[in-house]
Amino acid sequence: MLSDDEAEWFNIVRLVTIGIIAHDIVWQSLSVVAGLLVSRILGREIPFWVRWAGWTTAIIVAMWWPVGRRYGDRLNNDTILPRNYTNSIVILLAVIWIGAAAYGFVSSRRSVQRSEG
Repeated sequence: MLSDDEAEWFNIVRLVTIGIIAHDIVWQSLSVVAGLLVSRILGREIPFWVRWAGWTTAIIVAMWWPVGRRYGDRLNNDTILPRNYTNSIVILLAVIWIGAAAYGFVSSRRSVQRSEG
């Protein structure tokens, strides 16, 4: 783009800016609606650590989805998807949820100790 004489910088900046704003509006709206629906279904507020792990999982899966669906595969090009990303994502999600559960356990123990002492 830097060397293209026909590139219209204003249109490119406008498109990227609108794309970023539209992405944020859509993602935030979905997040709020999904959070409200889940809290209505459960009938109570969801603990912070579950919300954090859930939304982190959603973001990671959204970023992994094209790779997991093998959208980058091309014939005669072994370098686009050289690794098994599915195993990496499963390990990452396990670490996220184990860490979040550990946080939840520790924070619940602290609140029990505070209420007793």
